[in-house]
Parts: sequence; C-alpha cells; structure tokens
Amino acid sequence: MNSIILKSLRIYCKDQFDSSQLIPAIAWSYRASTTTSHGFSPFEVLFGTKMQTPIDTSILNDMRTSPNIDVYLQHMIPKIELTRGIAKENIRDCNTTTQFYYDRDAAYPTYTVGQKDLLHDPVTKKGVCKKLKKRWIGPYFIINYVYKLRRCDNGQELRTYVHSNRLRPFNESRDVFHTRNPLCTDAPSLTQQTQALTPNTDTSPANGLDDGWYETDRVTNRRMIAGNPHFLVWWNDGTRSYEPDSNISDFAKAEYYARCQARRKPKRRRQ
Repeated sequence: MNSIILKSLRIYCKDQFDSSQLIPAIAWSYRASTTTSHGFSPFEVLFGTKMQTPIDTSILNDMRTSPNIDVYLQHMIPKIELTRGIAKENIRDCNTTTQFYYDRDAAYPTYTVGQKDLLHDPVTKKGVCKKLKKRWIGPYFIINYVYKLRRCDNGQELRTYVHSNRLRPFNESRDVFHTRNPLCTDAPSLTQQTQALTPNTDTSPANGLDDGWYETDRVTNRRMIAGNPHFLVWWNDGTRSYEPDSNISDFAKAEYYARCQARRKPKRRRQ
C-alpha cells in the first residue's frame, strides 16, 4: 500500500508541499479499487458491500431502508463472512501462482570454495550519492560452503555470513590477462620456426611455467613485512621463502585461507 501511495503522489504532486492535501483522495481511491490478490476492494472485504462513490449518492437514490438494526445485521453478517472467505481463497490462489513463477526461474547456487565473487552492498552512507554508489564491492574469496567471505587484497574475513542472493561471480579484467599473457604481434622468423621444430635435449628440471609463474608445493604462513603482506611459499625443490602478495596466485591464496578456516575450532556459546 505504501508503494501505491508513493507512486500516486509522484504522478499528481506538482509541489512536494501539496502531498498532505492529496493523501485523503489517494487513500479513498485505494479503498474503492479491486485488488488482484483479494478479488475485492478493501472496503468490500471489511464491510461486505461496495463503497458508495460520490456519483452514486448524487444520481442514484436508494429508497430502500432497513426496518431495524437487527434485520440489517442478520442480512449483512453472512454476506461479510462469505466475502472474507472468498478473499482468503483468492489470496491462497494468488500466492500459489506467484510461487510457481518464482520457483520456475530459481536455482541452487553453484559457488565453490576458493571462487572469487562480488558482494552486493545495499547500504548508502551519509553524504554518498545513492545513484552513483557502486553496489558490487570486492572481490572476495569463498572460504567455506556456508558463504563465509574473505577479502582478496588483504585477507580480512567478514564477521557475518552472506546469503547467496548477494553474490555474483567475479570476472578478471582483460587487461590483467594480457599483462600475464602478452600478445605476439610480430610473425616468427624462419630461424625461430626451425628452433621450435628442433627437439630440446636439455633434461634439467625446469620450475618455470610458460606463463611466467613457478610451481609451488603449498603456502603455509602469512605475515606483514615492511607494511606489505608476504606469504611463506614452499617450492617443489624443498626450499621455502617469503614472497610478496603480488607474486602469489589467487588460487594459492584461496587454498591457504581455506586451510586456515578448517583448522579453526568452533567457538562455544555461553549458556
């Protein structure tokens, strides 16, 4: 009902100070209008008869009068009960239809642990333009299946759990992809083609990958060094070293945060 009143005020109000004068007329029209869910107007559900409009009272002259109040009540009470029963059935039918269309397009969330997602922020702080505020913030890591999130930039964990309706998959920017995989604009020469066809006889193990990353065994610790987060990386050859956050892949950090979350013991609630 509040939304209907606001829409009507937006249409008829020429000045915001005229709203108080239009509210009685808007409320009267709402009480006399038939709703989709009830099948009756609010006035008819309450009193068991249709509302008399100004044209009814001025043009139509109903000379029928009830002999006394008891006869009038005996006639109106069954009619009111019947009207309210029909209205309840119409509401149940309307709810069933609405649920059918909602469930038709609904689906279970398919987010996984370690996936990067954006979080919807419906709060608008004081002094921030509501129309220009960015509603999707992040990205965040999902650290368990009940949608507990952790920030990707600093590893800070959110205190509360998040409903899946507030999540949206995060897609990396194309610029980030091309910085890791630069485009080759020059065609390879004949010498390069010959070298590519020549088999490599070097049998020494190579730790580097084609995209510039190095294979690791695991990440086991996180600490702040000179004000920047660093991770303790165990390499495949058995050595270890602290590497800055920019040198660690998102997947490795997600696995580290997921192991930290699994090792934590649930807090006991005081009784």
